[in-house]
Amino acid sequence: MSFPGIPGGGSASGGGDLAGMSEQEQQMVKAVRNILALPPVSVVTDLLFVMQMQMAMDSCAGKTVAAGVVGFALGGAFGLFMSSMSYDTPLSAQGQQLTNLPLRQQLRSGFRDMGSRSYSSAKSFGVIGAMFAGSECCIETVGKPGPFRNECSNLA
Repeated sequence: MSFPGIPGGGSASGGGDLAGMSEQEQQMVKAVRNILALPPVSVVTDLLFVMQMQMAMDSCAGKTVAAGVVGFALGGAFGLFMSSMSYDTPLSAQGQQLTNLPLRQQLRSGFRDMGSRSYSSAKSFGVIGAMFAGSECCIETVGKPGPFRNECSNLA
């Protein structure tokens, strides 16, 4: 089957000439030319991945999961930092108990405490981030009709 205007497609002038065609035919020929000039496969898969990520981040579930994961990571880092700052002095009762233990037991107890506090902060930050992002996205989705209504519902 030959298409006019496509190289090797049977046109009398060699395929590069769009003269004598209607506007719609010229647009169709240009569209077919664009389809035949596809980019390499890696570019197509990259674009597909970008489109899928954009669709995921446009959905309420994607925003909620992303906020929860980022909140968990930041909460873990924050909890690790804060637990390292709350050291026990040897003057307190708990500090006296720790100083009587061997060094290995002291380190184990300190790391265990840091890990539990870090995990606790991570869970809290993750839940708060996910709840905030999910509720805001749902309110935005429901409250589309007007900006005043959306602002009032965000205050609630």
